Amino acid sequence: MADLDYNMKRRGIIIILFMLLSLVSVYSDDSVSDLFFTLDTAKVSPGENVKITGFAKDDSGNVIKKADVRLIIYDIEYKTQIKDGELSYKFKIPETIESGSQDIKIYVSDKNGNVQDTLLKIRVFAVPTEIEFVLQKLNYIPEENIETIAILKDQAGDELNVELNALFKKGRRIILSQTVPAGEMMKLQIPRYTKSGKYLLVFKYNDLETKKTMEVEDNIKTKISIENQGVVLENVGNVKNKDKVEIFAEEKLEFTDLVSLSVAEKQSLDLSNELDTGTYSIRIVFGKEEATFEDVSIVGKKKISITWFYKFIIFFLIVLVIYTLWNKKEEFKNMFSFGKGGQEEGPTYIRREPKKEEHKMYKYPRFSSRKEEESDFKERILKGIKETEKRRRKEEGGEGSLFRMFD
Repeated sequence: MADLDYNMKRRGIIIILFMLLSLVSVYSDDSVSDLFFTLDTAKVSPGENVKITGFAKDDSGNVIKKADVRLIIYDIEYKTQIKDGELSYKFKIPETIESGSQDIKIYVSDKNGNVQDTLLKIRVFAVPTEIEFVLQKLNYIPEENIETIAILKDQAGDELNVELNALFKKGRRIILSQTVPAGEMMKLQIPRYTKSGKYLLVFKYNDLETKKTMEVEDNIKTKISIENQGVVLENVGNVKNKDKVEIFAEEKLEFTDLVSLSVAEKQSLDLSNELDTGTYSIRIVFGKEEATFEDVSIVGKKKISITWFYKFIIFFLIVLVIYTLWNKKEEFKNMFSFGKGGQEEGPTYIRREPKKEEHKMYKYPRFSSRKEEESDFKERILKGIKETEKRRRKEEGGEGSLFRMFD
């Protein structure tokens, strides 16, 4: 009986040992040897989560039930464990990781302190994160170039070779737009007639932008030129310009005036109206600006001044009066002149013939102031009438009754 109990106990121990050996065949205590891990994605953006799964085997090829695991990516370390023979773990890709191919190092340690490692690779996208640029100065004038280099950096601070959109703005209004390569010198010319005030220089890439404030100052500027014998003044500044203009020909002042030019306005003066025909050295002064032009050919006549114009008008009127009096001298002579005796000239008699033919008007002699001529007055009148009547009788062939009446 005692032997029977002993045998039964022995058999039970053997069965228990057999079961333990079966378990050891699955989860061995041998050193970690082989690692089998995978990632759920091959490409990732900074800041995204990645899941790693897998298992480890020992030297005998058995799955290790439990082990410590360390993940290192871009100097960032994550710790986890293999539990029940499996690893399933999510970790975050660092925000500032460099773009391109990155290594993920995996270290597995068993309970005996044995360590095995492996390496996985993952590709990280470049994410534009920041645009940087520096202005050489903050104050500009129209037609001046804004020179700067804009750099686009990714999450790791590396430069990206892309094209940026440069905007010159007044508030929300876009005045000028230009596409420029990142990392290269940009020259953006401020438009000629840009008004003074505060403006924005903005660089954009997709939804990312960086801006700086700058100021455009007043620009008093006039373009002086000579075109077709005329002096041309053009306001190419951004404010109204009012000043005195002086024009010298061979260093002799020929013209001066006060000129007011609005923005973009152009005014001209024809030199052919101011100078005689010839070739001149012309110097033009407008405010603080000056320009000289050599060998300027002018074809024209110098304009009569206001003083000479009035003198000419007066002279013309005098000549006109003299001419009028000369043509009317006989009329004025009959109207206002007197005979020698101071008496007015006698009337003129006109005789109408029966045939209604007009005879020449007979002009009787003027009255004389001398007494000796007064007695002859009647005789001279009768003599004139007789001569007229004789001519008539000759024409008609007989003597008229008028002539006999006075005979």
